[in-house]
Amino acid sequence: MPVHVEPITQADVPRMVDIQQVAMQASAFFRSIGDVPNTDGFTTGITEPPCRINKITRILNDWNKDPTVRFLKAVDTDSDEMIAFAQWHVYHGDEGLEEWRESVRTDKEMRIPFGANKEGYQFCQSHLFERRKMVFGQDGREHCLLALLATDPQFERRGAASALTQWGCDVADQLGIECYVESSKKGYP
Repeated sequence: MPVHVEPITQADVPRMVDIQQVAMQASAFFRSIGDVPNTDGFTTGITEPPCRINKITRILNDWNKDPTVRFLKAVDTDSDEMIAFAQWHVYHGDEGLEEWRESVRTDKEMRIPFGANKEGYQFCQSHLFERRKMVFGQDGREHCLLALLATDPQFERRGAASALTQWGCDVADQLGIECYVESSKKGYP
């Protein structure tokens, strides 16, 4: 099963969200910020659609608003099915660095995504953003950031995540800038 990497289209967003929800459903981090449903303790009557709809709406509404974001998919060449996706940010040039500074705000002007759990988002993301500022300084410096990568569990360990990661490393090398990857413990090889 060879894979290839290509940009995500708007038509791919529902599949992207479905992959994230199945791959990250056990993540306390993503449950806290509202990106995946938290159904612990419920045996019946809980559905996932509100969370899914919010996430799809948020991505589509913001599709052209962030000049740094690159959504990519890994496609199984045998079935032509999206099996993984990545969200890269290329913080390059003045516009890229300005977007980076806005994206790591933790004050009252912090961006809260549509449909996110505000308190959970502020708590979890503030820690992550402060860590980014420790690494790149308050004003930031040019870099590529792998902000999110998820593989459909049915297709793990087949090279999709490696191909998506390599894409950003190649872009960073071409631009002569650093590359930064954030990961859960599960995401480490």
